[in-house]
Amino acid sequence: MELEFMDAADILPELTAIIAPGYAAAQGDDASIGKAISNMALALTGGRLTSLLPRLLKGTTVIVPDEGGKLVKIDLMDARSINRAFTGRKKLAIGVVKLALEVNFRDFFDGADLAALGIQKP
Repeated sequence: MELEFMDAADILPELTAIIAPGYAAAQGDDASIGKAISNMALALTGGRLTSLLPRLLKGTTVIVPDEGGKLVKIDLMDARSINRAFTGRKKLAIGVVKLALEVNFRDFFDGADLAALGIQKP
């Protein structure tokens, strides 16, 4: 699941542009955290999130039930496979993205207090 260095390095500036405005707005109270989340959500509009997800999830595999309940393995390599894995399972998508961020960028997040995102240091 861990991205190769060059793939991660390509994504890092985009993540910084998304997270930094939210981090700057977060002052610890509920209103500030709401503003931080709003800033990050705004940074993901205009197709940015759907462009970022296949690159972030590259090399990730999930196992989910198909329509008949049989477990199937899905390699998350493009929009089609991501749709197949997460349509009807949005909460699962959030957990997988969070894990991908932790695995690939934990050292970047070490210095940032991102409690609003729930990103944990290993």
